[in-house]
Amino acid sequence: MTKIEFLDTVTAQMRCKRMRPMISEELEQHILDQAGDYEREGIEAEAAMEKAVEEMGDPVEIGVELDRIHRPRMSWGIVILTALIALAGFGLWMIILANALVQGGEQAGVLISRELPALQDQAFFNLIGFPLMLIVCFVDYSFLGKHTKQIAAAFLIFMYTASWFWGAGLYGGYRFLSFFNIQISTVALMWLYLPLYGALLYAYRGGGWLAIGKLCLWALAGIFYLWEMAASGSAAFALGLALAVLLSLAITKDWYRIKKKHVLGTFWGIMLGVPILLFLLFRFGVLGAESLSAHPDFSYRVARLQAFVAQYQERNNYQYQMTYNYQVGIARTILNNSELIGNDAENLSFTVESLPAFNTDFSFVSLIAGYGILGGVLVIILLLFLICKILHISLSQKNQLGMVVGCAAAISLLVQSLMCILINLGLLPNTSATLPFISTGGTNLIVSYILIGIALSVCRYQNILKEKSLKAQESEKEAGKIFQIKLGGGVLTYERK
Repeated sequence: MTKIEFLDTVTAQMRCKRMRPMISEELEQHILDQAGDYEREGIEAEAAMEKAVEEMGDPVEIGVELDRIHRPRMSWGIVILTALIALAGFGLWMIILANALVQGGEQAGVLISRELPALQDQAFFNLIGFPLMLIVCFVDYSFLGKHTKQIAAAFLIFMYTASWFWGAGLYGGYRFLSFFNIQISTVALMWLYLPLYGALLYAYRGGGWLAIGKLCLWALAGIFYLWEMAASGSAAFALGLALAVLLSLAITKDWYRIKKKHVLGTFWGIMLGVPILLFLLFRFGVLGAESLSAHPDFSYRVARLQAFVAQYQERNNYQYQMTYNYQVGIARTILNNSELIGNDAENLSFTVESLPAFNTDFSFVSLIAGYGILGGVLVIILLLFLICKILHISLSQKNQLGMVVGCAAAISLLVQSLMCILINLGLLPNTSATLPFISTGGTNLIVSYILIGIALSVCRYQNILKEKSLKAQESEKEAGKIFQIKLGGGVLTYERK
């Protein structure tokens, strides 16, 4: 059998066409290396090639094994977990609406007329989002690595220009884009910037301090949009935290050839030190609230921070907290009155009637009120387990682009989840927050599905898209008569006889 016949037979067994050239090239190189060794032993070139091919083994057997390892695989565990969490979120609002119907009365009628369209929208966006997640899954994420800077720049240009022309004002900023009576949350859309930033981290590998400087500018461009254009300081802080975590991950991988320990220590010292210092200055009156409140961009932010500080200054004064930190006080009352399993009709009605944004910012409290403490905690555990599963799969990727993009999707969901939970528990200042797949809102839901779709794409192509490090290439050259093909989780070892 000739070399070409051998390679054609091997690749013919493989259903993934994308892998065929890669495998063929690698096998061919090993055949040529071995044939060269035989020629140096005195064997003629044609006979050396035939012997090298023969000793590779059965091409059909090799092809079948390669096909088993290197083909796209759907991570059905992630798909099922996502479906369960989304159903739990939709079921929660069904329970709340059903409770209103049972309670009856004028207040119930107002609630039903207000929340029934929202529930219908939630069902509609779930029906759109789930198939969209699967479509994104089948898109090869590696296209992000080919035109990274252009895609990221186009995204930011769109967000800035669209806000100017179609932005809908709220709280002094463009929180929504309005197209033909359709409102799209700009804050939710910006969470899609995190996977793009992950691809930027990959694109600037080996660039040293200059690359770090450019990456900081890219990060500031996203943070500035949320702070200035959307006028959402909390969203800017959350995105900044997520971008910092992702950048730190890239630095720990030694992508930029800089001193990791010193850089990370200084970086996180500033990231954590400045907010803590400002909070302490504000807490003890060194930083005056009156001077900050005089500025229109800071007045409502200062009011929220004052309410947050007040809950610790007057921890035992219920009336004070209900006056200055009303939502957190109501949230605590609801949590304290929640059943261990299931819900109490009166507490659920109190949640809807007394807690503003019970279906958005305070979704975690509603989750506990609707399903009980154990039921609500179980849904949160499933959500966090889903995120951890995505992180684990992403961090084990052989492809560095897949690793950082998958981690970006997981970190985006994680930061949103933790912020919502901590705000609902009164451990962070009260501000806008969403719980992925639980909070109502079409844009939030669609963005969450897209992020899961990106993570699924990384999982699907983990055994196809490979990227060898220099150390791996050197070890293969030194392997002598034994060589391995390492792609994804499988390892094929060939020993020349």
